[in-house]
Amino acid sequence: MMAIFNTDIGEGWVKTDVGFTVKKWVEKHQLNHAMQIACSTCSIDRDTAPVSIEQTLKPFLVIHTSPLPQENRLKRNSNCSPEMKECCRDELFIDFQDIGWGDWILHPSGYHAYFCRGSCTSVASLTLSGSHYNNVIRKWNLVHHEKEIVPCCSPTQFSPMQLLYIDSNSTIKQKTLPNMVVEACGCM
Repeated sequence: MMAIFNTDIGEGWVKTDVGFTVKKWVEKHQLNHAMQIACSTCSIDRDTAPVSIEQTLKPFLVIHTSPLPQENRLKRNSNCSPEMKECCRDELFIDFQDIGWGDWILHPSGYHAYFCRGSCTSVASLTLSGSHYNNVIRKWNLVHHEKEIVPCCSPTQFSPMQLLYIDSNSTIKQKTLPNMVVEACGCM
């Protein structure tokens, strides 16, 4: 046993930081982890139990994690720097409160969505996109000058994100939404 946390339960949520324990797990390279949550003063009596059994008030556990730093090579489409003019991925944080979703999304309060910006006018930016389609369009443009198709800097790869939200029945739910975070940009 690595840690024991005691807390008084009033009305509302109980928040406990277990970062120290998890850090010790990672440092010791332990593969099996267990977290036990117990109530030594709980009774079986439904009227006096501190944990609700009502569907809309069921307890849940939220765990924040961060990915390990990746040592693989950088993607072809890099993140923007202030002086970059070519197509790149730029910072954008969406705060759910700002867009009127803060009252029904419980977690997270916002996320890094990113967006694509920059020029796709150079041949280099087209070849960096890595798409066979873009290479065909580039060659077609060389033949048909009068109908040139100008590619746009847009997302080429997305990743999902998880939300904890309250549905229309006032029930807490978890959902994974696809294509919410821009991971890479290219000229399309």
